[in-house]
Amino acid sequence: MLYMIKDILKTTLLSVPYGFFIALAITLCVNRAIGNNFKHYTSLLNKKRFRLILYTITYIFMLLYRTVLCRSSDYEPLSDVWGGWGIEIFEYTGIDYGTIIGNVLMFIPLTLIILFTFPDIFSSIKDIFIKCTAFSFCLSLIIELLQLIFHKGTFQISDIVYNTLGGALGVGLFVLYQTKIKGRRK
Repeated sequence: MLYMIKDILKTTLLSVPYGFFIALAITLCVNRAIGNNFKHYTSLLNKKRFRLILYTITYIFMLLYRTVLCRSSDYEPLSDVWGGWGIEIFEYTGIDYGTIIGNVLMFIPLTLIILFTFPDIFSSIKDIFIKCTAFSFCLSLIIELLQLIFHKGTFQISDIVYNTLGGALGVGLFVLYQTKIKGRRK
């Protein structure tokens, strides 16, 4: 468990500054069409939706950093396509959390960030579930294809399934949160 926490903190500390800079650059370039002065840019930072978009892009960069960018190119990408379905225990690091727990947990915050950032693109709980699960599946597939192309990991079907499951669990947590909030307001 301690190894898992250290790994998450290390990944976060190494990727967030770069991810935030990239997110800021992307959003400012996109918003350049709206206005091109510094005062306009600083006013954007005061808007909640703009900040949430920054967080979304930053988190996606963190995922790409953890799964592709920080890895060496010495993997055999098709060596274990059908592997990764169980929890392995290693002598020095303990449980291999990355296989199941890590892959599921990586996509829960992503789904929640998307749901809080873009609530207006969803019309119902069913629509939320379908779109967020599809997004999780597509992003996971892109990650696995990048690992395959650049030899930065092994392409595994189990990773796609666990990431998609994480996206679906994120939807469940969001619906639970919305139910509790609406229940309190009545």
